[in-house]
Amino acid sequence: MILQNIDKINHGNLNLRPFGHIIVEDFISGLDNKTMFENYLSIYQDISDSKYPTTGPRYVTDYYNINDLIIEKQDQICQAINNVWNLDVDEIRTVNNMISRGQNLHIHNDYYPPEDNIYVPPVRGIVYCNPEYTFGTNIYDHDENNECIPESLQTVGGNPGTLFLFRVSDKSFHSAFNDENKSHRLIVSFRAVNKKEVF
Repeated sequence: MILQNIDKINHGNLNLRPFGHIIVEDFISGLDNKTMFENYLSIYQDISDSKYPTTGPRYVTDYYNINDLIIEKQDQICQAINNVWNLDVDEIRTVNNMISRGQNLHIHNDYYPPEDNIYVPPVRGIVYCNPEYTFGTNIYDHDENNECIPESLQTVGGNPGTLFLFRVSDKSFHSAFNDENKSHRLIVSFRAVNKKEVF
């Protein structure tokens, strides 16, 4: 597997509606290998804490070396992100998530108001790891009060190795509904952060 196309994280590929996001196809090559995925399913472990409901995404063990590939290139990825959004992120933190039958990721925006005193990562990324399309991420528009409009749903990402990168804000509403009750939809989810600001 090869991490590539970091140069596609640029202003020219920035979509502003319904919120700032970038789609990079083939961000990681080689993820269309079905045998490799089947082998992973025979050995992976659910490492979720008991506080996480079983009806939502589960934290699972790393998918081969994808997390390492991202960390190895984090300086270049962070620089590209900073150039697009005028930020100062300097570290990528990754986890692996899986959604299976009976599980969904509800609509949310990953944003907390300052008074909650919770660190909000400026940018989040999702890399889709299944060897063929399973389902992507739903994104939503908002009304004049910055409330989500569920009827505005559009789906992005989902292909092997695709990166969905987005600027976190009170408008970045997204979800992952497993409408067809599929199993083992696997992603690498990452946060682009500033190490000095994380608390």
